[in-house]
Order: sequence, then C-alpha cells, then structure tokens
Amino acid sequence: MKCGTKAFQNTGLRFSDRVSRSVSSQGFTLAYNGKTKTKTKKKKRIKKKKKEKKKKKEKKKKKKEKKKKKKEKKKKKEKKKKKKKKKEKKKEEREEEKKKEKKKEKKEKKKKKEQEQEEEEEQEQEDKQIQSD
Repeated sequence: MKCGTKAFQNTGLRFSDRVSRSVSSQGFTLAYNGKTKTKTKKKKRIKKKKKEKKKKKEKKKKKKEKKKKKKEKKKKKEKKKKKKKKKEKKKEEREEEKKKEKKKEKKEKKKKKEQEQEEEEEQEQEDKQIQSD
C-alpha cells in the first residue's frame, strides 16, 4: 500500500504504525511514538561520538598523569642519587682529612722521637766530656 510522502515511504514503516508527524531539519518526516527515525539515529550517533570523545579525553588525561608521575619519580630518583653522591663525597673528604691528620701526627711523633734521641745523645756526650774533665 503506497501512501503518504516520499519521506514516510523511506522510513520503512506501515501507514498504521504512524503516530504523529514532526518537522525535522531535513524537511518533512513522519514519526512513530513521537520520535522520528532519522532524529533518533542522529541523536544516537551524536551520543556515541560524545561518549567516544569523552573516553579519548579521559585516556589522554590518564596518559598525561602517568607521564607526570613517571617524570616526578625520575626527578625524585635523580635527587636521591645526587644526595647520595654528595654524602659519599663528604665521607671521602672526611676520611682523607683523617688520613692526613694521622700522617701529620705520625710525622710529628717521629720528629719528636728523633729530637729526644738527639737531646739524649747530646746529654750523653756532655756527661762524657764532664767525666773526662
């Protein structure tokens, strides 16, 4: 049974299924249950696109956050490494200073010992001279 406009015939509906008529942006279209077939499809398509866009945005945001976290972690690690290196360097310097101090003390001790020995020898020689006189 052919009836109605071309738009109605393209909806694939029988004449008895028609409930109301509505005007859409495409022109005159027939509707059923208060919604046009083309409009619902368009709305669904728009909804789907919005959903996909939202999903994409969320994914991008997550990726960005992950990258930021990674960068922060790397920075922290680098800072820790630097601190460790600095600590190590300080420790080394202290040890070196201790070694130098020890060496110095040893040298002084040796010098003192030698001086004492020399003084002792001088004293002995003086004693010998006094005895010989």
